[in-house]
Amino acid sequence: AVVSTQSRSRYFQYHDYSNKNVHKFVNELSATLCSEPPNNFSEFFSTFNVQLEKACKLDQPKSSKRTVKNNPWITQGLITSIDKKHELYSEWKKAEKRKCLSC
Repeated sequence: AVVSTQSRSRYFQYHDYSNKNVHKFVNELSATLCSEPPNNFSEFFSTFNVQLEKACKLDQPKSSKRTVKNNPWITQGLITSIDKKHELYSEWKKAEKRKCLSC
């Protein structure tokens, strides 16, 4: 994971280096290098990075104040309890609607 810093916003950028994406990267890179050969290493490195980002970069994961990485004290047990609470609340809202409809 590559860490990128933006103004007050931290996120982790993930890449998928599957065989399919690597082949896509190699094909695109060789096509670009054949059509526009670089004059120096900086140009090559820039082209390399652009093609790598196009082929392997995954969508940026959302980061909020509730993200586990920002709050390491949120354990798996707490996450399970929160999910159960949301499930029970949804069931209660559905039962409340049924009760109102039968009145």
